[in-house]
Amino acid sequence: MNRTSRVTLNPAFLQEIKEDHRNFYRLLAAARHHLGRWGSYWRDRTPRAMVDLLERVRDRLAMHFALEEAYGYFEDPVWTEPQISIAAQRLRDEHRLLYGELHLLTERATKVLYRETSALRIPGICADFERFCQHFEDHELRESDLMVRALYEDVGVGD
Repeated sequence: MNRTSRVTLNPAFLQEIKEDHRNFYRLLAAARHHLGRWGSYWRDRTPRAMVDLLERVRDRLAMHFALEEAYGYFEDPVWTEPQISIAAQRLRDEHRLLYGELHLLTERATKVLYRETSALRIPGICADFERFCQHFEDHELRESDLMVRALYEDVGVGD
């Protein structure tokens, strides 16, 4: 048998990553709430507030993914089901795509701030942020499902 290096999951998340998840999800929920209420919440605020909020979420997302990749995923010669390794690699690859999606939203908001584009684009940015949140939730759900699957296949289930 050949030992091969595969991307696998570490189902035993460290306390640091759990705390980061909680903090990130709180920030994401607040941003989602505020951006979802553009008309009432943002009436007395400037585009700077929206850019600041999106930048905070983007920066925390980068940290969230970095922690997942450092503690949740790892590359090491291990025995694992190829399907789990392939699925883990695909999910890890999505980190770059999700970060890019949020980065582009932040850039669009920044263009409104510096009047390179019309403030009439703000509702579209808010709608696209909601779509980003849905993509992110789907991604996180698939990560959780894969961790459970990997745990059961590694440890097994007893009768």
